[in-house]
Amino acid sequence: MSDLSINEIPETPPEIPETLTEIPETPMEIPETPLEIPETLPRTPIQEYREYNAWTSRDRRQKILLMTDLGYSQHTIASYLNTFRHVVQYTQKTQRATPKKPKGRPPKLTEDQVDEILEFISASKQNRRMPYYRVVDVLNLDISRECLSNALNRRGYRRCIALRKPPVSEATRLKRIQFACDHVNWMPTQ
Repeated sequence: MSDLSINEIPETPPEIPETLTEIPETPMEIPETPLEIPETLPRTPIQEYREYNAWTSRDRRQKILLMTDLGYSQHTIASYLNTFRHVVQYTQKTQRATPKKPKGRPPKLTEDQVDEILEFISASKQNRRMPYYRVVDVLNLDISRECLSNALNRRGYRRCIALRKPPVSEATRLKRIQFACDHVNWMPTQ
């Protein structure tokens, strides 16, 4: 190794060994296709992925880049991996195996706002039973009822219809068990 940095250009070119300067007498034959492609390619588990999601995974992008380096055409890669040709074209253009996360729309409520809303709802029985449109009005939120519902659903907060009948207390449960035990042998005519 020399003491030159990457940016410095040497005054004299490096010496080339004689074996590299010799030109072969017969030119090398370049095959028309880089590799022989069988008529039917083996199926991969990724092939079922296309039907449900056109977004490419990291593994699929790695396969696209590998097959590109091996010399396969875009059409062949797309048919082998059962994906769209424009996905292959985009992956070849970017030369990135790890896909960028789609930007998407930012949420209207921050995590702190959702925490405050959950504290308000969980504060009392009356607040828990309050409809979402009322929660929006009481807290003066600049969102719709559906937006609030979706934000709380993402946090795992689910709503259900309240019971009309109160739950059975321990004393009532014991009385019911005693009644059932006393009347186990009753006949339908009694």
